Amino acid sequence: MLHPDLEHLINRDNSNPSIYLVDHNSVNIKQSYMDKFVHGIVDHHFDEKLHLNSKIRNLHPVCSCTSLVVLMIKKRLEELQISDYKESMPPNLIMSLLSSLSIDTSNFNNSYAEKIKDEDIEATEWLLNLLDKYGTSVDSELEKVTAVSTIIPESIKFNNKSSSPLFANISNKLSKYFALLHSLKSDISQLDLTDLFEKDYKLVSVKNESFGIIDYGTSSIPARLPYLVNKFGINLISKKMHQFALSNNLQAFIFLNSGKSEDISNNLNASTHHQPDSGAFGREVSIFFAPNSQLFDRASINNTIDLLAKSDLQLTPYNFSHPNDHGALAASSHIKQDYNDINGLENDVYFFTQNNTLASRKQLIPTVSNILSQIKPKRSQNSPNL
Repeated sequence: MLHPDLEHLINRDNSNPSIYLVDHNSVNIKQSYMDKFVHGIVDHHFDEKLHLNSKIRNLHPVCSCTSLVVLMIKKRLEELQISDYKESMPPNLIMSLLSSLSIDTSNFNNSYAEKIKDEDIEATEWLLNLLDKYGTSVDSELEKVTAVSTIIPESIKFNNKSSSPLFANISNKLSKYFALLHSLKSDISQLDLTDLFEKDYKLVSVKNESFGIIDYGTSSIPARLPYLVNKFGINLISKKMHQFALSNNLQAFIFLNSGKSEDISNNLNASTHHQPDSGAFGREVSIFFAPNSQLFDRASINNTIDLLAKSDLQLTPYNFSHPNDHGALAASSHIKQDYNDINGLENDVYFFTQNNTLASRKQLIPTVSNILSQIKPKRSQNSPNL
């Protein structure tokens, strides 16, 4: 939903606003009336081939969209032949930009090597070099924040550096900063389930030929499903997903979990809960289908699940019989059978292990949107597609 101030600006008489899309390249279907105002795009997601004649169209599959923004700033400053960047690029702005680059690349972690592009490296090195020219550094700027030493847990202070020669220099310089950001981002100890759902929430609207607009939501948190099961219980998770979807008028709600595989359930009584920094990285996906006899009857839900399982996400049923296995595969790969036995929850919530751990929400949304766009009415459900 658009902020009222922006609605007022767009709908104002005689106004000719310019909209620039950053970190996405299309507006929500319900806001398509704004398309005519889009003059520029800076994005790293799948190119939907829209706004082809916009003044700025900077789409590249970099790891961090901030890299594209930084390099555009760099190019413009060079064009203006500004010799002293400190007024245009003060240290606090540089630190803000580096925060996104650090988090998006996981401090240039080796596991992100396939995602990290030359633009990510160039943008980060340029910002670090600017700090050096100013006679400061990332660590020096952090020293101005008196609480840093108390926020960063000892366990993650020194084991987040990249061992790759290509990234080592950058990673070392950002290590302490990343530890701080990671710690703050990972602390979900004071959040209830609704808070978690709202923490990193995105609404997606899909056009379906038979049903019109289908709205579904996605939420992502840096914590594994076993942590949530241990803390809240599976029934409360299902109930709250149901409530959240209905309160937001969603036809489906998808909850994404990610993190390291080490068991953190023993830390439930601690004041903060940080994701472990050892063990294999993994993901889980939980999906709620809102009760709708026309859109999501049992057949269409099963078809949707089958298509998701066959997609690049590589979803298999989450193994509730061994919750401490952190998403170990269920014995059977037959999803319908497993979910009749294991996931027979009244609210139609389905829990999966995502075996393709490289696929983030950026890859999940196009896959889910494509599947939901093809759902047919009951009379057409014998179609080979859905």
